[in-house]
Amino acid sequence: MLPPHITSLIAIAAVWCIAFRIGMRWTRACGVTGRADALALACVLPTAGLLFAVHVLATISMFTTTGWLTPEGTAFIFAAVTFVAHRRLRTLPRVTPSAHHPSPSTDSHSPWQLGWWWCPVLVVVSMYAVFALEALTRYPANHDALYYHYPQAVVWMQERAIHLINGLTSHSVPENGMIVACLLAFAKLESLFTVVQLPNAALCAILVYALSRFLGAGSKAAIISTCIALSIPIILFQSVSGYIDLYAAVAWLSALLAIGWMSRASAPRARRSLLIMAGLSAGVALGSKTTFVLLVAMLGIIIAAGDWFRIRAGRDTIRTLLTNAAVFTLATLACSGFWFVRGAVYAGNPVYPMAVEIGGVRLLPGIVGDDAFPTRSWSHRIKHWSYYPWRETKYGTGYIYGVDNGLGAAYAAIVPIGLIAAAFAALKRRPRDATETWRVVSLLICLASVILLVTVYCEILRYVLPVAILGISPAALTLDRLMRVCPRSILAVVTASLILTAAVATLKPVHAFLGRAKDDVWTRADYYQIPPLVDEMPPGTRILSLAESTDEYALLGSGFTNRVITPRHWNILTDGAATSNRTLRDHRIEYIFTRHPEPTDCLDKLAIERVFNGAADQPPWMSPNASLYRVRTAPPP
Repeated sequence: MLPPHITSLIAIAAVWCIAFRIGMRWTRACGVTGRADALALACVLPTAGLLFAVHVLATISMFTTTGWLTPEGTAFIFAAVTFVAHRRLRTLPRVTPSAHHPSPSTDSHSPWQLGWWWCPVLVVVSMYAVFALEALTRYPANHDALYYHYPQAVVWMQERAIHLINGLTSHSVPENGMIVACLLAFAKLESLFTVVQLPNAALCAILVYALSRFLGAGSKAAIISTCIALSIPIILFQSVSGYIDLYAAVAWLSALLAIGWMSRASAPRARRSLLIMAGLSAGVALGSKTTFVLLVAMLGIIIAAGDWFRIRAGRDTIRTLLTNAAVFTLATLACSGFWFVRGAVYAGNPVYPMAVEIGGVRLLPGIVGDDAFPTRSWSHRIKHWSYYPWRETKYGTGYIYGVDNGLGAAYAAIVPIGLIAAAFAALKRRPRDATETWRVVSLLICLASVILLVTVYCEILRYVLPVAILGISPAALTLDRLMRVCPRSILAVVTASLILTAAVATLKPVHAFLGRAKDDVWTRADYYQIPPLVDEMPPGTRILSLAESTDEYALLGSGFTNRVITPRHWNILTDGAATSNRTLRDHRIEYIFTRHPEPTDCLDKLAIERVFNGAADQPPWMSPNASLYRVRTAPPP
């Protein structure tokens, strides 16, 4: 018989599929005719329903002394939400897009009759096969994922609640993208952590195809644009990591697609339904990363602008504009409001860990970009980003392609030129229909995001990942024309650039896999270079880590049963006091973990004994050496 948590996860997956079917009927009832569009928007209802179920349990846990967050409770509330959605949506009549705005997704040719254009598709599939196989043979990796993404998810599982530690800013960010990892942690399915983001890469592909067709590109050009999007190294690496930028980007693009179809719908009920879809998707994005607050606000401006033009045309009223603004806001808060409530309750700041400042005066606690990122001159910023797509230079050192850098050779070869051509076409004449209007809107979004990138977002490229993906769709129009004029040349350029990106990007996973095979690194202890004893400790063992914070995830143990206190958390618990036998006893610390060089001035005064000496017990290629100490002072009963 299956364990209870496994059974509950299967039930959640079954409810998700049922909600997807309901979502598919919902999108069709709203007049969404494109198959890719319907598939993408049908994912909104189950995704939002699952998050809402978890947020309800987390909110209850926040105001009680009992943790209510469990897979069983999630499955029950998720099923209830799905049932209510089914009852509310089953009476929706099916409508068609307005006669003034015909669907752009109608194509008389099958999109799969590609001929030699299958070559780019096969290159991309091969890339993802390499990354997926390597990911399935290792444990979760990447700095931010091990630093706070995965540790947060596991701690939520341990406490059965989503609490916040005031002062520990890294562990206080909104994390919709880690909800699935938290549920998997209940069943100890650590092996799935490395591939849990792959479905988001698939959804990203569907969205790029849908948006490209929505803007008027042909099916073949849309498919090649999808290949370009999937070849972006940031997407490629994040699809097998614990980073959540891709998850949030997909949600934001879904919201934009829903707004696009809303502009084409004429029936008030269909427009309202699509607006709700857009709000729910925007809430998923906003609840995944605080930096999306500006991008979500941009979506709100687009909706308001569309309503304003309808008012001027006599098709709507100011009351409709205000109602739509309220509906969009409420739908957004349905999937993100929990994080604002949590910040207000625990830290007195709804947007914690982001500080609120006016005129240089900090009104609410938190951090600002200048606290975490370096400040560079304007000349340096402009010079860096003016040639970035072709040089892909990275601030600092390290592998140029990764979870936070790189757009790929195919992107550099096609997208900038395509965007410039689309911009010239938009400047030559005013939009004549809805499709051309949305081309202009997409270009304006790209322009605004470039400004945000070099200002508010401190030049962190993954913060504007959804817009980097969106830029491919208007560029697909130029690609479409080029594919008709000189198909062989474009095929050669696209295929060669994809192969070049694949050759560079796959070096890292292939090198990592061969290195593990050479050194026989297959166990969790060897992979994270920690004592094997960590994975064998009794449940509830409390470990104080005096090493890097990225060791927190590894020290949680293979069964996620250890309680780990990081250096920053320890500083908060002890109010900055020096580590002593008394503080160890007061906080029931049983083990201390360190790495070379050790804080000997601290350890020499403690009643501890070394039970693992990395210098003697670990192979010489493992560095830095780890040590584990047992605290002799018994914790109080």
